[in-house]
Amino acid sequence: MSALLDIRGLDLLLDVRPPLRLLRRVSLQVAPGQIVGLVGESGAGKTMVSRVVLGIAPANARVTNGSVVFDGRDITSVSQAQRRYLLGREIALIPQNPMTALNPVERIESQIEGAAVMGMGIAMFNEISFKNGRVEQGNLNEFDLARISTSPVDIRVHIMPSDYSRPLGGVGEPAVPPIAPAICNAIFAATGKRIRQLPVREQLKT
Repeated sequence: MSALLDIRGLDLLLDVRPPLRLLRRVSLQVAPGQIVGLVGESGAGKTMVSRVVLGIAPANARVTNGSVVFDGRDITSVSQAQRRYLLGREIALIPQNPMTALNPVERIESQIEGAAVMGMGIAMFNEISFKNGRVEQGNLNEFDLARISTSPVDIRVHIMPSDYSRPLGGVGEPAVPPIAPAICNAIFAATGKRIRQLPVREQLKT
């Protein structure tokens, strides 16, 4: 059976100074109905291979050698119109964590609001404890979540204007990390008490 996807000797170069080679001599064949796992350390180029297949590699990256043949067509040289026809119909990418990518179904405000509630729950209630040298918590079901009664009544999201000169990124995670510092700063502003440890509710008992 011939390969549905046939990548041979793929080289990808990033046009910077000095030039950076992102992929070197990558070869991969996937037969119809076959499941193939591409394994490698972070930064090895796994995602970049899929981006070349999809035609969404960085604008300053170029294929310098090799071919990517899908269903008998070298898709590194097809027109944009042909590629748009392929994408979604015959080739698609499902991110490892879809929430790190922009979800057009949900409004950006909604994702930020949800992340704010999640960040507040983590900061206020959650901790990792140890007993006999082992972590006691086994999974997410053992952590407390912020309930309606403990969630903010009003979350205001302000989206800064952009010229969209850079590709849009995900909005699922960036809003989570600032929540704990924001809560601690608010408590200090209101009471003068510095919070140095999490969860916050334990620090408010003293």
